[in-house]
Amino acid sequence: MGFSKNPDPYAVAWLDPATKLGVPITIEKNNYETKFMESDEIMDSWSKTKYTEVDLQRFQVQAKSLLDDKDVMLPAVRRYPRTLKWASERLRNDENLVLDAVTMDPFQLKRASIRIRGLVRVVKVALKVEPLALESVSAGSDAANNRELILEAMKKNGRALRYVAKICPPEIVRDNEIVLAAVRNYPSALKYAPDNLKGDFKIVEAAVLQDGNLLRFARDEIKANKQIALLAVQTTGEALQFVAKKLQNDNDLVCIAGCKTREGLKFASEQQREKFEDRFGKL
Repeated sequence: MGFSKNPDPYAVAWLDPATKLGVPITIEKNNYETKFMESDEIMDSWSKTKYTEVDLQRFQVQAKSLLDDKDVMLPAVRRYPRTLKWASERLRNDENLVLDAVTMDPFQLKRASIRIRGLVRVVKVALKVEPLALESVSAGSDAANNRELILEAMKKNGRALRYVAKICPPEIVRDNEIVLAAVRNYPSALKYAPDNLKGDFKIVEAAVLQDGNLLRFARDEIKANKQIALLAVQTTGEALQFVAKKLQNDNDLVCIAGCKTREGLKFASEQQREKFEDRFGKL
């Protein structure tokens, strides 16, 4: 039984030229997504027809060949990047095919082979559009070892710092400039910083200047730094709860926290609370 290709890139359909029936391995547009029918769907569909078991097996073989045909998959991937999921192992290891997919949808990097997910050229394209695609980069690869590539990703979206420790070598994980870039872009990235950098003055400063409550992720020694504590409570009065105990009894800090919000005074030392209550009434 022969087959003819439908050149329409919107739906790569394969037809039995005798009956004009579509072999049900078509890429289908469904709720704005695209998918190939699963093999059990194929079998179920064709079991209701006149075709024999031999015919069904032939269709399954043909389906595998289609998914390994670059002329078929390339227009499909360009139109619907998620169809990379259905490409053969060989095509998911094809640099140009994957580049076309991640240019349109960076998260499709996860569908590529381990080798492709470690190539600087491919990863650079994906991270330029969406730094969170860093999640799919192969650990220990050339891309994961590329400091400039990682730094640029952090400057664009600090949320991606959560993946750095999973894929990058220690020297990149502990790189002050990389972590600082992430925190400046996304202050909550402080929680993903390596433990030693949670005590770095500039990094913690960058976080608490935007949200004082992020002091909770810092190391104890930096929580005892009055300058950092002042910056935190100036931003958020409630941040007084995260400063070192001795600073919860500090007049300057408590005054600033209280001026910011009376809620912050709840975290002052008992002595300081009594002082404020005598002056301004019960909290």
